[in-house]
Amino acid sequence: MAQSFLFLVNPASAGGKTRNRWRRLQSLLQRNGIHPEVIWSERPGHLIDMTAEALEQGQTRIVAVGGDGTFHEVVNGWFKAKTRSDSAALGLIGSGTGGDYLRTLGLNGQWNRQIEGLIRGRIQSVDVLSLEFLNGAGQPSHCYGLNVAAFGLAGSVDRCAMQSGPLIRLLGGKAVYFWASLKCLFSYQNPVVRLNADDFEYEGPLFNAALCKGRFFGGGIPIAPPADPQSGKMRLTLFPDWHRGYVLRHIPALYRGQFEKLGGSDVETQHLSAYSDESVWIDVDGESKGTLPLKVTCLPGQLRLCY
Repeated sequence: MAQSFLFLVNPASAGGKTRNRWRRLQSLLQRNGIHPEVIWSERPGHLIDMTAEALEQGQTRIVAVGGDGTFHEVVNGWFKAKTRSDSAALGLIGSGTGGDYLRTLGLNGQWNRQIEGLIRGRIQSVDVLSLEFLNGAGQPSHCYGLNVAAFGLAGSVDRCAMQSGPLIRLLGGKAVYFWASLKCLFSYQNPVVRLNADDFEYEGPLFNAALCKGRFFGGGIPIAPPADPQSGKMRLTLFPDWHRGYVLRHIPALYRGQFEKLGGSDVETQHLSAYSDESVWIDVDGESKGTLPLKVTCLPGQLRLCY
């Protein structure tokens, strides 16, 4: 019997372009012998529930279609499911703004290779991040992350982008993120934080920190070149008391991933706790989540990917 695939599609991804792209993707799937069952996301968070429900009903191949935010929802639905088959695996089809996790897998912008992976059925177990923090209402909250969790400037940028007005949003996802980045870069004040990792401690001003299973964030910035989705640990990339002038002068080096040469730190850890007496915003897989305090654990090999 041919493998059945349930496609969970976020039409709002890629600035709303995914809805129009779907016809071309569907045709490509059918030419490769895949006749997809499709569920369309109707609202933020919808795919969390749809993923959990599908797994509880016995679905063994779910394919997320969208960007890193879409993958984030589906992964959280994966772990929300009360039951799931031991043979269940997740496929990823990229149609987003950044495509950062697929960059790490070497698959960004390559539908043919992504579909080939579904057909071939090769399964790889990858790590996920488990995060505890305070949500926007100040209540304890929890989520899972697939790619990168960041706090400091990156968290403030995502918070700003999320709160942007309708006129700004008309510019599209990348333009909104660029606008939010500039706004925050010129208004952000480095908070004092306390960090505790397995073999590393830090207390002092913080420009940004990132906990990485993938190598890229922010639409292609190589935040953690050594990161490995299957290592069992995460990379902590720490930028201490940087200021906007320093960042602006070294943008080319940042896009080459040369953080340590600029005074950043890169350590490997399985656990991290972060605290501050100030409001420090967190984002996970590009989604604004809440504030410190934060506890993060890397869960080795907990997600089966088909690619």
